[in-house]
Amino acid sequence: MLPAAALAVTLITTPSASAELDECDARVVADPADLDAYYCYHLVARRGQRHREAAVRLRAHLQRGARNDWARLALDSVRAD
Repeated sequence: MLPAAALAVTLITTPSASAELDECDARVVADPADLDAYYCYHLVARRGQRHREAAVRLRAHLQRGARNDWARLALDSVRAD
């Protein structure tokens, strides 16, 4: 019974991937030149198997700034996984 309880606690305390991706968005808005802000998408995608959602958000950054090399690098990283 203990493993089930541990799983329940993990599920309750772990933020959703959407919330984590929202946090990545906020980090990029706060500092668009910060590579770690874009790497956040890769980490969240890998941890939560949310590659498609992360890619959609990164493509949105590229639509706003086609020459955004950090967004392009992060998108390639998410796609490679």
